[in-house]
Formats: sequence, structure tokens, C-alpha cells
Amino acid sequence: MTGIAGIKWHYIGVAVSLLLFTAALVALHHVLAEVRLADVLARFGETPLASVLLSLACVAGSYLALTGYDVLALRHLGKQMPYGRAALASFTSYTFSHNIGLSLVTGGSIRYRIYSAVGLSATEIATLTGLCALTFGLGVSLLLGFALLLEPAVLSGADALPAAVNRAIGAAILLVVIGYAIWTGFRRQPLRLRNWSLSLPSLPMTLEQFALGTVDISFAAGALYLVLPPGVDISFAAFVGIYVAAITIGVLSHSPGGLGVFEAVMLLALPEAQQGALFGSLLVYRCLYYLLPLAMAAVLLSWHEVHLRQEALGPTLRAVRRLSHAVAPVVLGATVFAGGAILLFSAATPAEGARVAALRHFLPLPFVEASHLLSSVVGLWLMIVARGLFRRLDGAFHMTMLLLCGGIVFSLLKGFDYEEALILSGVLILLIANRPAFYRKASLLNQPFSAAWIATITAIIAGSFWLGIFAFKHVEYSGALWWEFTYRGDAPRFLRASVTVTVLALGVLVYTLLRPAAPREGGNLQEFEAVRRIVADSPRADANLALTGDKRFCMSEGEDAFIMYQVQGRSWVALGEPVGPEAAWEGLLWRFREMCDRHGGWPVFYQVSADKLPAFLDLGLSLIKLGEEARVNLDSFSLEGSRWRDFRYADRRAAKEGAVFEIVPAAEVPSILPELHAVSDEWLADKATHEKSFSVGAFSEAYIRNFDCAVVRRDGNIVAFANILQAPAGQELSVDLVRHRNGAPHGIMDFLFIQLMLWGKAQGYKWFDLGMAPLSGLDTHPLAPVWNRIGAFVFRHGEHFYNFEGLRAYKEKFDPIWAPKYLAAPGGLALPRIMLDIAALISGGAKEIVLK
Repeated sequence: MTGIAGIKWHYIGVAVSLLLFTAALVALHHVLAEVRLADVLARFGETPLASVLLSLACVAGSYLALTGYDVLALRHLGKQMPYGRAALASFTSYTFSHNIGLSLVTGGSIRYRIYSAVGLSATEIATLTGLCALTFGLGVSLLLGFALLLEPAVLSGADALPAAVNRAIGAAILLVVIGYAIWTGFRRQPLRLRNWSLSLPSLPMTLEQFALGTVDISFAAGALYLVLPPGVDISFAAFVGIYVAAITIGVLSHSPGGLGVFEAVMLLALPEAQQGALFGSLLVYRCLYYLLPLAMAAVLLSWHEVHLRQEALGPTLRAVRRLSHAVAPVVLGATVFAGGAILLFSAATPAEGARVAALRHFLPLPFVEASHLLSSVVGLWLMIVARGLFRRLDGAFHMTMLLLCGGIVFSLLKGFDYEEALILSGVLILLIANRPAFYRKASLLNQPFSAAWIATITAIIAGSFWLGIFAFKHVEYSGALWWEFTYRGDAPRFLRASVTVTVLALGVLVYTLLRPAAPREGGNLQEFEAVRRIVADSPRADANLALTGDKRFCMSEGEDAFIMYQVQGRSWVALGEPVGPEAAWEGLLWRFREMCDRHGGWPVFYQVSADKLPAFLDLGLSLIKLGEEARVNLDSFSLEGSRWRDFRYADRRAAKEGAVFEIVPAAEVPSILPELHAVSDEWLADKATHEKSFSVGAFSEAYIRNFDCAVVRRDGNIVAFANILQAPAGQELSVDLVRHRNGAPHGIMDFLFIQLMLWGKAQGYKWFDLGMAPLSGLDTHPLAPVWNRIGAFVFRHGEHFYNFEGLRAYKEKFDPIWAPKYLAAPGGLALPRIMLDIAALISGGAKEIVLK
């Protein structure tokens, strides 16, 4: 019930935000009733250069104060970090969240990328983000309280409340602020909410938060104050109060940067100003405080990824591209979303007369009309597919490519808007350059759209409609406008495009609401931290595959166990049995079974151990043998005696050719990641294959940095490596990615495994898991199940597709103990489809099943 109530409150909050935004558009419509678009744009040329430069100085001061938010939070968490890194995280995350909104998706992702690279956990990053929000909130509360108390009459223009009421509200806010400060001075126990706890800032830190928040907001207000038109006669102290009220209401609206809401409050609060000029000044401020820092943040973020390991990388363009892929989803997702908004806003404003006059000499009118309409449709879909870019979806990449190409063409044909075409071309080039960053094979249409994302798109559409009404207010409306087709028919084209976009958006919304609820694509940061904790305590080395980044999680009620799974078609494929104490399995397995049923999916458990089968039979699932898993008993493994003669020879030969074995601790792995990446790329190219997923890991920095790595060097250079999966609780050791260069010493894989097993034995591990040999050990008796006989035939004769017998023979050299592995799934006619879904899931897509 608590979760349902939380969801209800979430949607109520989104609805309130949309109401605030709608009210702001209505207010803007009335305030700017007598203002023309030309009056607004004229302000850009009238703003003195000195005012712009001083305003930029205030912008710099505000963002400098914002970096202090992160510095304070890091100090509270007890984390030592160079100021430059904290400043980079603060500046880039705030600029993206200011402009795009959806702060957890944009700013939160950037903070996680920067801070996780230096060892901060997801919980610590979430706590840091909360402390930064608290600092901003304290600054806003303090300034708003003083403004309402000292200048109540001035703020009455913004909130329409009597001065006495404003003064009372201000006094109440200040009492709450003072009470909070006193509380932090006396409270020593952490604040606890369910399983989450937060040590509150001390009183000295709280006072620093007040100071930083006040300085930040004062500088931000100064940036706007300095570019106000000459007719505005108001003191800076009173203006700060109006500014704080405007940003407070803008934050509550959840529109990107308070777009529309902030402007409406400022115009209502300053009625004596010439409204067209004031609105133009607000747009100048947006360029200086929002758009210019956004461009700088994009450059800084890319530079950071390159500079992070400059010495190890060298100046090669390929290395630069590879590092840029880490931030590409966030940057490109935000940029594509903004590109879609630009197309919608462009379609709502008049085209340049001279350009249209030139077009009419060589372009028929139907092409102009169709291009205008289609550019709006492209703008809407760019905002929709941007969600998929944030999630690194392969389908979103291809869809965005087509949309950007269409947007470029339509921008040129509808009015020769080459500025938009150049912007979209730049985004297209960046997208192509970062193609490897979008690798996830998931359905774009099945991606969940949060209420906040839907609300943001709704706000952009409503804002473009308002802009069109404002731009064409001089055109008298009549029913004939809808059917007017001329080269100068900007207003009719705007009406037709607005209706088309609205209908399409409503269609997408209805589809989103009526389709079966899609499963979550992984959990939040706290859930992932719980997964890490459970994995660390697991006796199974393969539990570490939960960290690959391509899985979803079904958590037990007590959050002490989980099932890792992924969805392919109707198959909900879990990897192995649950991870965590067996006491939690029964409830967790039924929870997963019920979740599959709600979504119309088939529950599938891939690679289940024989001793765990009763739990899956209780779910009503059928069992099919997949193959056998090889586990080496390290107590009996050595290089002594005739039994291990071949291994002694392989070990000595590799050492004679210069091979040197080394264990690189996880903390030092980031320094060798570029070299590991080069080895991996060469191995993939040599095998003419691509990355697999789900049951094995794919090479990614975020995944590899979780583990110690076994490497083999020759002449100081890494020629082979394997990331080590460890389960101290079960005394088990294994590997996932095992890759080598073409010119590595002969028998390099034998050497790597031998040395790793000897190292594991010395560390006290008892077992080394070599993984499963698919289709091995299946019975060929005439009365055996059909699947067993088919599998046995493929095992013997299927070398064209996969070296089944060779893999079994290689593992057999280590004298392992073989144990059967099973598939637990619905039987009957669903089984062939399930097997294809599993193959597609591991291969990276249906088309990859038949490729090598």
C-alpha cells in the first residue's frame, strides 16, 4: 500500500506541475497581449555590451558557488577529492539538469559517471546529490523568507496576496529555517527512512550551506538584473525576492529550467516595465545563464573523458572516440531532445520572407507545406526516442539517425532554415562518431516513459503552441485558415502542424497507458547497492554476472536475495537460480512467477543446478538438460607428477617466450583499461565476432573495473587478460572475459589458466569454475527425451555453428568434476520459441544467432 500511495503522490505532483505550467502560459498570453515578436527580438540588439559582460561575471560567480555545494557534501561524507573533479561534476551536472530538466536522468547520470570513477558508491553519490539539493533549498528558503518579510508589497505582484499575508508567510519560513538550524546543532543520531539513513549536517556546515545557497542565488539574480531594460526601476534587494519567488515556482513546475513559468512570474511581478523589452531581457538571460554554460559543459565533459587517462592513451583519435562513448548517451540524449524542441519552436514562428521568396522559384508549394508539417512530426519523435538514447538502445540510435536526416532535409525545404539544419547535422555527426555507445538490444517501443518525461514533452508541445499564438496574434482567426495554402501562409501551417503533433502525442500517450505494464530496466541506485552487497556474500562466483549492466532484478521482500533476468520476446529469462540465502528463495521465486504472469511472459530459468531442481518443479516448470558444468578441485590441482606433464610443458614454454603472469587489483584496473580495451578489440576482430551478453559479460569499463584482473605481459605489454569472478564465501573462483592478442606466446590460454588456478589455490580457494560445456552429457538412448537426442546429435555434428566437442575436450584437460545444468521453463509448444529467445538474448539479437 505504501508503494501505491507513493505512485499516486508522484502522479499528483506531475499533474500539479502541468497545471502550473499551463497557468504560466495563460498568464504570458494575457501579459503579452499587446506585444509583438519583433519587440522581443529587438532587445537582443539593444542590450549594452557592458551589461552582458557584467552579467557573464555574475553567471560565473553563481556556478562557482554551485561547485561549493559538491565540495561541502564531499566533506560531510568524509571523501577527499581534488577541487577540480568536484567542480567538473557540479558544473556539468547542473548545466544539463538546468536546461533539460529530469535532473535524476541527466545531472544524476553525469555525477554518477564522474564520482563512481574515483570510488564513490551509488549510495554515497545519491546522498551527495541530496545534500546539494538541501543546500539550494536552504538558500532559497532564507532569501524568500527575508524577501517576503521585508518587501511584502513588491512580491504581491507575483503571488497576488496581500502584503500582510506575505509578511506572515515570510516570518513562518524564517522560523522553520531557524528551527532547522537549531535542530542540526542538537541532533546527533542519523535520520532514518526505512533501510536508508543520513547523517545530518552539523550546525557549522548548515551555516555554510546557508551562505553558499545565498551567494549562488544572489549572483544568479544579478545576472538577470544587469540585463533588465532601462524602464525597470527596482532595488536589487527587492528584485532578489521576486527572482527567488520565480525560481521557486519554476522548480515546482518541473519544466526544464522553469521555462515559461519563470518568465510569467517575472512579467507579472514587474508590470511597470515595457513587457516586450522585459521578455526579451529574460531570453537574453536564458542564453547567458543556461545555453552558454551548457555548451561549455558538453566540451568539458568530453575533455575530461580524454584527459582522465591521457598519459596511458596517447593522442590517437581512436582512443578519444572510445572514451567519449561513456558520456555519449547522456550528452546526445539531451542534445537530441533539445533538437526536437527546436524543430517544434521553429515550426511555430514565421519563416524568413526573403528565403521563402527564393524557394518559390524552384520548389513547388506542396513540398513546402509537407516539409513544414513533417519537420514538426520529426521534432516530436526526436523527443520521444531521446529516452532510448539515454538507455543506450541500438534501435533508438538507428531511429534517431533517420529522424535527424529527415529533420535536416525538411528544415531546408520548409523555409531554408540552414541554422537548424547545421545544428541537426552536428548532432548527426556526433551520433555517428559514438555508434558503439548504443549497443543494448531492447525494444524501443517497450521502454517505460516516466510521468516526468511525458510531462516535459507535454510542456514543450504546449510551449510551442503558445509561441505560435504569440507570433501570429496579428492574424485574425477564421475557419478558412485551415485550408489556406500559400508560400506566405505561416499561420495556417502552424495550425495544421500543431494539431498533427498534438494528435500524434496523444496517440503515443494512449498507447503508453493502455499497453501491458513493462518491467523495470534494472532498479535504482539503492537497489543496485543491495545487489552488490548480496553478490559479495554469495558462495557462487557467477553471481558477479549481476554486475554486467544488462540485467534487471527482482528483489526479495527483505532485499536479501534477488533474481537477475532479462526479457526477450515473451521469455523472461533468469540466469541461474536466485542469489542469496535459500530461506528467501520460495517467496522470491513465486514473486518472479507472478510478475511474469502479470506481463504475459514465460518464466525461464537458464543454467539451474541439479540439487536446486525441486524449487522449480514446485513452480510447475518443465526441466531440460542443457549440458554440464566443469569445476576444478584446486586442492588436487598442481604441476607435479606425470598427470600434469602437459601443463608443466605449456607453463614453461610460455615463460620461456617471455610471458609474465600478474594479478592487477580492482583499484588499479582503471589505469590499464585502455590496454585491455585494445587487446579485447584485437581478439574480437581476429575471431570475426562481436560481444555476447547476458550469460557472459561484454567488455565495458564500468563492468571491468569491478574486478581484479589476471594479465599476462610480454616485454611489459599486456598480451592476455581475464577478469576474475570471486566468491570467498563459497571458496569459488572463476573468470568471465578471457582474451588475448594475435602475437601472444604459444599456449597463452593454458598458461593464464594454470597460473590463475595456482594463485587461487594459494589464496585459499577450493574450486575453479570453468563454466558449462553446452549439450555435453546428453543421453543418446532411443528412449531418451527428444531434446536429449537432438542435443546429442548437434554436440557431435554441429561444429559448423559451435565447437561443442572441442570446448568439452579443452575443459576436460583440467580433470574437472562435471555437474549437470538444466533449463526450467514452460514445456509444450512454447519451448522452441523460448530456446530462440535465449539464443537471441545471448547473441545480441535474432539476426546474430546465425552469425559466427
